[in-house]
Amino acid sequence: MTKETGDDSLERTNERTNERTNERTANLFFSKLRLRLLAVAQNLGGKGKCLIGLALVGLLLPTTLQPVLADDITGYSGATPVSYESDRKYTVTIPQEIDLSASGTATGRVTIKTGEDLKIPPGNVLSVALAAGQSRKLTTAGDSTGVSYTVNKDGSTGDVVANDGTRFVKVSAGATGDDVSQDLFFSVSGTPKFSGTYTGTANFTITVAPEAGEEITFADATWRILAPDIDDTVPGYQALIIKKAALSEKEMSSDGSSGTDTANKAIKFHESQTTYFASDGTNGYEASQLKSSIDNYYDHFIANSADAQYVNAVDLHNPTLAEFNTTNSLSWTYNSGTWSNYYKDTNFKTTLGGSDHAFALSYGDINSTMGLFGSNSSDLLKFPDNTPNSFWLRSAGNFYTLAGNVFEGGFSNNKGVGDTRPVRPALVVTLQ
Repeated sequence: MTKETGDDSLERTNERTNERTNERTANLFFSKLRLRLLAVAQNLGGKGKCLIGLALVGLLLPTTLQPVLADDITGYSGATPVSYESDRKYTVTIPQEIDLSASGTATGRVTIKTGEDLKIPPGNVLSVALAAGQSRKLTTAGDSTGVSYTVNKDGSTGDVVANDGTRFVKVSAGATGDDVSQDLFFSVSGTPKFSGTYTGTANFTITVAPEAGEEITFADATWRILAPDIDDTVPGYQALIIKKAALSEKEMSSDGSSGTDTANKAIKFHESQTTYFASDGTNGYEASQLKSSIDNYYDHFIANSADAQYVNAVDLHNPTLAEFNTTNSLSWTYNSGTWSNYYKDTNFKTTLGGSDHAFALSYGDINSTMGLFGSNSSDLLKFPDNTPNSFWLRSAGNFYTLAGNVFEGGFSNNKGVGDTRPVRPALVVTLQ
């Protein structure tokens, strides 16, 4: 038996159908919204930025539901740059006046305020000095010869502030706690010819600049500045930096995700080759496991990071066997040769140009760029929080089977290419 349906029943059926359609549309929309929120949070990275990203997306909620196709949801990704400009800020107080009238001596204090009064770029140092080459002389009308004055830091004549611009007080970026101060003692030297007021001016210089030994956070890792500027002919600071923690197995893996996260994974310089140079005389570093491990780290952990824009293209000048011999007046073959002064080599240093990548340091980088020629160790190359406190260099050692190595800050030693050492990559980056 067939039951007839009236118009009002048909309308109610359509209403229920529309409700189910709207419900499905709403579910699709909010599914897409959740995907959008997740994508933005994931791409921005970092808790603070993530919250900002979520708030911005929340402002895009429509007041009415719109149909969403399933194809619009699949594969959605995107990111919104968020920036905040923090202005540089520091407060340095110098003496308003130094009056030597009473006893021929007077004290003035120079103070750098820290905490919220200090905002300078990471890796930079704020320092104060007396301007170099200025006349430390007091004169009066009719006596241009006048009298001299000296400046020292301890109230005696033993700790004189040199007239060469040497800084006498400094503070690093991010410093907090008590203000940093230095008392300066001014003393008259000589006998004036006349009565009256003898005057002069002490000029102070205040400098903010990157400095070797300072540390920065770059690509989610801590790096130490080895040289604040490798090329002073190029505007700005192109700093040579080295990763403080040696690479982990995961950081060196070909996919960036295999192996453990434990730092200081030791590897061979060459996987199977027993000599530094190959039999065809090609450079040993170019085909080394050391280079491929650093390349893997750069590709997976730096190249796609927000900090990659600050990496400078560099040329490593890695020598072939022939170039190595010619430059150092040697006669090695790929499987024969020794060289006693290898660790003093100033050649084959990293320069600007070439391509963007991380690399292992060379003896040329250490002796020439870092200015350590004649030394055999440096505190800048010590990493006592890591065991063993060592890492590979990309240079040849003093024997044909050896490669450069730094151990506890010393670089006058080397290791066989089949031995194992940790890996500390270096970069040249632009600093503010």
